[in-house]
Amino acid sequence: MYAKFGLPTKAEAVLEEIPNADTATWNALISGYIKHDQGHEALKCFIRMQIKGVPADAITYICVVKACGITCSVEKGKSIHDEVKNKGLIKSHVKLGNALVDMYVKFGMLEEAQEVFNQISIRDVVSWNTLIAGYTKQGESEKAIECFEQLQLEDLHPDSISFVCTLKACGSIGAIQKGIEIHNFILKRGLLQTDLAIGNALIDMYSKLGMLDNAQEVFEKMPSRDLISWNTMISGYVKHNYGQRALESYESMLHEGIFPDAITFVSILKASQNLRSIDNAFQVHREILQKGLELDILLSSTLLDTYAKCGWLADAKAVFLRLPFRDVVAWTSLIAGYAEHGYFIDALECFRQMLIEGITPDVVTFVCSLKACASLKALDQAKEIHSMIKARRLVTNPEVGNALVDMLAKCGLIVEAQKVFNQLTYLDSISWTSLIGAYAEAGQGEEALSCLDRMKAAGFTPNAVTYVFGLKACSTIGAVGKGQELHGDICGNKLLKTDLVVGNALVDMYFKCGLPGKGQDVFEKLVNRDVVSYNALITGYAQQGDVDNVEICFERMMEEGISPGLVTFVGILNVCSHVGLIYKGQKHFEAMIENFQVTPTLEHYTCMIDLFCHAGQLSKAIGMLLRMPIDTDVITMRSLLVACQNWANKEVNTHIFCQLLQLKELDSSSYISMLNTLAQSNRFGDN
Repeated sequence: MYAKFGLPTKAEAVLEEIPNADTATWNALISGYIKHDQGHEALKCFIRMQIKGVPADAITYICVVKACGITCSVEKGKSIHDEVKNKGLIKSHVKLGNALVDMYVKFGMLEEAQEVFNQISIRDVVSWNTLIAGYTKQGESEKAIECFEQLQLEDLHPDSISFVCTLKACGSIGAIQKGIEIHNFILKRGLLQTDLAIGNALIDMYSKLGMLDNAQEVFEKMPSRDLISWNTMISGYVKHNYGQRALESYESMLHEGIFPDAITFVSILKASQNLRSIDNAFQVHREILQKGLELDILLSSTLLDTYAKCGWLADAKAVFLRLPFRDVVAWTSLIAGYAEHGYFIDALECFRQMLIEGITPDVVTFVCSLKACASLKALDQAKEIHSMIKARRLVTNPEVGNALVDMLAKCGLIVEAQKVFNQLTYLDSISWTSLIGAYAEAGQGEEALSCLDRMKAAGFTPNAVTYVFGLKACSTIGAVGKGQELHGDICGNKLLKTDLVVGNALVDMYFKCGLPGKGQDVFEKLVNRDVVSYNALITGYAQQGDVDNVEICFERMMEEGISPGLVTFVGILNVCSHVGLIYKGQKHFEAMIENFQVTPTLEHYTCMIDLFCHAGQLSKAIGMLLRMPIDTDVITMRSLLVACQNWANKEVNTHIFCQLLQLKELDSSSYISMLNTLAQSNRFGDN
């Protein structure tokens, strides 16, 4: 009685008072410990039973085998197995055989489990279920499905556990046809109407297979649904990026009076991440606090990750600091958030602090930190991280290797990037694209295009980013033939209709290669156009001095409701300078500031100064130079000096010459310009 009601210690005290306790009495005590998961106490009790010379029977062994499974006592379990095998108990006692199979399954020793299973003379559905569950749990889903089929051949009827485990196996390996076959069998037996666990397993299987409409159909046909049903359906939507449907299901769940748990909140937070819906994240956060779930590690880590991905980094850090235990996942979420939203210094500082606290970075941590180094061109930190990666032999990891190639390339270390690329044991399109981009960004167009050819020859398909880098390489070296070849590939892949960045790169390439007509044709075929599309067109025409087409493009841009940006006005002001349209240039400069709220950069001021210099209006040029709210660079001042030479303006020339002298940036051309100006002004002999 004491053992049955959870008081095995009192039961043992009573047993000690019984002078000749028999096997049944000891069995009652041992089974009491098993019932309450006190495996170690059960084994101790069994040892005392043996010491007292009380013989064990099949029930004793069943309990002891279960105790070994609970405590993962492998050697003890094997010893008991040998003992019952020598006594010939397995063949005659199916429950004992089932217990041994279950024990070996818990140990992860499936061969031994199968061996015991084969020795059971008359197997029941529990025998099969135990083996099916074991294979499913250990990821050997094909064998689990084979066992399910064999169970039916032995004229046994699968029960709820049989179906649940086999459906899980089908979902794990994408066995769609088998899953549908089992579903039909379930419908014929009317089990969906009577067994909630089977319905939940069907939803889970279809969700894993990406067949969400089927999952929803099962869900709606179930006569009753519990929290597991809702959680499974919601997590399925989240997994396949149907965030809005997940949130709608969550609202329906609340409407039906089902209260969410930590698993529900994790799914809703992930849906909020996908949708970048910070309001939903805030709402879930409030509910987490109300339910006292803030100490749940998985939930808090997901909340941190959600805030980080949505760019609410102060909130992410606040959650991070409240975590009772900060593991590598928590640190990486914060680092990734900083890196993704451009806070690269914070990302690297967070990485440094993580190392100080003794947390070992994982692959994702390294990838995010390398991204921060690449953006900052932080060579010293990059070298330290590179050394850590080499020490942990992660250079050949595809994700880390690709990030390393990208980082080294962006830091201008092309040779090192090529070395890392050569060490990669697994290459993919990202690896090749990183290297092609490295050469293209470094102005080494021939190498970039050669690399692109090797990539295609190796059987890899270029993606949109690859083509953008390839087109940039063509622009750099004027390889219009290769550019046209890439244009053909892009059309063949239908990227021109789906990827605006590729279309913009094509327009830019044709203009830079001197084929404005081709560039205009591509522009007209773009399904959507943005400011970058128009910038490519305006800049292209500006470089050719085609002021009429620049004006036409600008007017068309306004008609389409696309706001001009910094690059737009650089192109317009440049063409005004080259053609000498002083009035028009001034009007555009004023409109840029007053009408479009675009703050001029050094490049815009340089265009205006150059415009005035070309027109011989050096006083306006020097006036703008003096009014500039930003520091003038040396190149601008030298260009002014050359202009002064052309117009023999000694006063302006002397002013600029003195500024260069103060900056210690005088070169031979500066002295020559000054001398020429003085000579042309017939004042060479003056002081």
